Amino acid sequence: TGAGLSADSGLPTYRGVGGLYEGALTDVGLPIEQALSGAMFAERPDIAWRYLAQIEASCRGARPNAGHYAIARLEAQRGGVTVLTQNIDGFHRGAGSRDVIEIHGTLHRLRCVSCGRAREVADYAGLTRDRHYGDGRLGQREFIVVDTGGFEPDSSTGIVKEMARQTRQAVAEADVVVFVVDVRTGLSGQDLDIARYLRQTNKRVLLAVNKAEGMAES
Repeated sequence: TGAGLSADSGLPTYRGVGGLYEGALTDVGLPIEQALSGAMFAERPDIAWRYLAQIEASCRGARPNAGHYAIARLEAQRGGVTVLTQNIDGFHRGAGSRDVIEIHGTLHRLRCVSCGRAREVADYAGLTRDRHYGDGRLGQREFIVVDTGGFEPDSSTGIVKEMARQTRQAVAEADVVVFVVDVRTGLSGQDLDIARYLRQTNKRVLLAVNKAEGMAES
């Protein structure tokens, strides 16, 4: 099954008429397939989370429809039914299907890629990427480092809004802000938004150009 099955639940498709990304790139200038790819999650998790949060927000409050329940009844009555779905909304399991292969995973089962801990969530309301504090030393100088998630200064919904709130708090506490950009992908619109925000804070800002390892000198 694909996105069309969940359309009757009120969820927009991705590419169809009226879809979330009908005939257009995302607002960071990428196809949605690239924005949600494993490579993007590894390189720029803030971009991947931005669109995962958008999709989750469009699913919130929606429920399985008659199509999902019909497939679940077929499994219950006849057995030997395996559902393979591209959808990440969790509606097949919600309708009662037991033998479900979620090809792209599900929005509701989250796993930390650092420690491996997993958690089932009903939705993303209240979830956030907290500030992480660590002690550092350079020679005789000791300092505290505050690590944050991705930052979209103008975000207004969901987990991305909460991540932005955490980042603003970290900037307010900081004596120096290290602004990390990706040399391989170049400046993005989001980088420019962050730069404008940082100029307004009157904080000392150090620009760190990341991921230059292995590039030919020029």
